[in-house]
Amino acid sequence: MNAHHLKQYSQPPHERTGHKMVLHNLIVNRLGLSPFAPLADYPYVESAKQGRFHQSACAIALYSNAFTQKAAFPSEFAPFGYIYKRYGDLFSFGVYRRFDGKLFGSILPLSSEVQSLSDFTRLAMAELPISGIYVRFLRLPQYARLVSDFGFKPAKEEPWLPDAPEEDESLSHSRVDLSRLFSPGATLPVFSPLRRNVTRAMNFLSRTGMEYRFIPLIPDGLPIASDIVRIHFDMIEEKGKLVGSTFHDYLGLLHPDIISLKSVSARIGMLGTLPVSVFITEGNGKSDGEPCVSGYAGITLRNINYLLGSTPINLLEKTAHAEIGDDCVELFTGASAMPTYAFFRLFSLSYFDGYRYFYMGGSEHADIDTWKSKRMGAEKDPTYWAVYTKP
Repeated sequence: MNAHHLKQYSQPPHERTGHKMVLHNLIVNRLGLSPFAPLADYPYVESAKQGRFHQSACAIALYSNAFTQKAAFPSEFAPFGYIYKRYGDLFSFGVYRRFDGKLFGSILPLSSEVQSLSDFTRLAMAELPISGIYVRFLRLPQYARLVSDFGFKPAKEEPWLPDAPEEDESLSHSRVDLSRLFSPGATLPVFSPLRRNVTRAMNFLSRTGMEYRFIPLIPDGLPIASDIVRIHFDMIEEKGKLVGSTFHDYLGLLHPDIISLKSVSARIGMLGTLPVSVFITEGNGKSDGEPCVSGYAGITLRNINYLLGSTPINLLEKTAHAEIGDDCVELFTGASAMPTYAFFRLFSLSYFDGYRYFYMGGSEHADIDTWKSKRMGAEKDPTYWAVYTKP
């Protein structure tokens, strides 16, 4: 997504408050859904987990929240979107403004039959002023049935974004088999591309005399975490690589009701005394009998000007008069490997906590997909979007 695609999401909130309340009332009163309440609905989400990335409270908070600038429903009444929980079906729902300004519903299925997804879609289309409904995170058999038997289309025929038709499911290197990365007793990963980058980062830490460590992310630390995420997306936008996701999309994750859940682990990564990372993960049950965990926020800053804030005084004195391209660049060689190193530390914790698979989620941008596959050893784990529009 280029910068101009964001303009329709920057309208003053009061201009759409009335429309948002109309949609809220229709969703609750006509469709019978309720706002998702992470603490109260926790047992339903836990019972649906079968080792998939999207089967979690964090996935709902990330993909169905009302904080994103694309949301067409009110954050004060349904901050995490809406939940459908009846007859053994469980999915979250929200209404969002597409890149072209049209309103579309979005279903995130946690545990639902294809027939139920189709029935709800037709009811919602009849009751809501929307152009269509996307169903995301579909496995291939579900996707094939919706398209072949229920009148849905592949999302590529009705793309959510021109550059990423299925948002961050467009590119699918996302599942990391942790047993491929580590061996018992080894201090470095055995997967050689990851080991090379970990070594670069460790040399940077040794040269600067700094330490990287995790501390728990508690509610009082949420403003710090929000700043890290905001700075990260500002950097991406400056480079012209902003595709789909924005800072606001993560505000559902950065919420006390999410990070306080039993299945959620939230961490701040510290470089010296400077907060540089935000990691939010959630256990997702078992896949093929193996325990799984998924990462929903995994951001580490690497901007040299920002990292200078963590540099010890003696090193600051050394670089105070250095030009970029001189001593300062030499000193910070390897800093660009810190995001990979931070994930290595998180992978290590997950592996020794007994998890076999770490799901990183898909990607909207090819650079991120390549980084996951080439440096992390992530395997493809494709899911698909289907879309229903009025005939």
